[in-house]
Amino acid sequence: MYKDWRGILYPSGLPATRWFAHYAAHFDTVTGRLAYVRFHGPTERAYHGRYGRDLLRPWAETIAAFRAKGRDVFVYFNNCFDGAALADARDLRDLLEVAPAAT
Repeated sequence: MYKDWRGILYPSGLPATRWFAHYAAHFDTVTGRLAYVRFHGPTERAYHGRYGRDLLRPWAETIAAFRAKGRDVFVYFNNCFDGAALADARDLRDLLEVAPAAT
């Protein structure tokens, strides 16, 4: 989301990791059936760090709401250092109560 909106749309104390959920709660702007969410890592250093369940829970709620409205949602984690992306993807899958894909 847009950094210029901090303090205007996004409350000044709201962490950037919650901006999309805040935006989605106020606007139902949809340009198609598809939603693509990309996670670069929760730290200032791109591609590093774990989100963990506490930071992913609001995203899971937003994703679940999109899915309930019939939207296809694709999520990509590229916070790949130290295996964080895989661990976070599994946590999000569990929060969404989605069965693992068959291999």
